[in-house]
Amino acid sequence: MTTTVEVEATSREESNSALPVGASVVMSGLTAWQGLFDHGQLRAGLSVLVHGAAGSVGSMVAQLARGAGAHVIGTGRAAHRQTAMDVARRTSQSAL
Repeated sequence: MTTTVEVEATSREESNSALPVGASVVMSGLTAWQGLFDHGQLRAGLSVLVHGAAGSVGSMVAQLARGAGAHVIGTGRAAHRQTAMDVARRTSQSAL
C-alpha cells in the first residue's frame, strides 16, 4: 500500500521537537482518521463523542471531526480541561 501526500499538506518539523514526538503524531492521526472515516463513516452534521479529548488520539479526533463539519463533544480529566479547550480554540481559529 502506497500513500502519497501533496507537499502543501505537510509542515516543517519544529526545530525544538524530538523525532519520536514528531513521529508519534503520524500514528495518532492515522488512528483518529481510521476510526472516524474508515470505520465510523463520519460526515458533516453528525455528532462525535471523544473520550480523552486532551490526549494524543483524542485531540486528533476532535480536530479532524470538527474539520469535517461534525459536532464534537469531548470528555476527559478536569486537570486536562485547559489543554482540550486550547486545542478547540486553535481548531476553530484555523477554520476561519
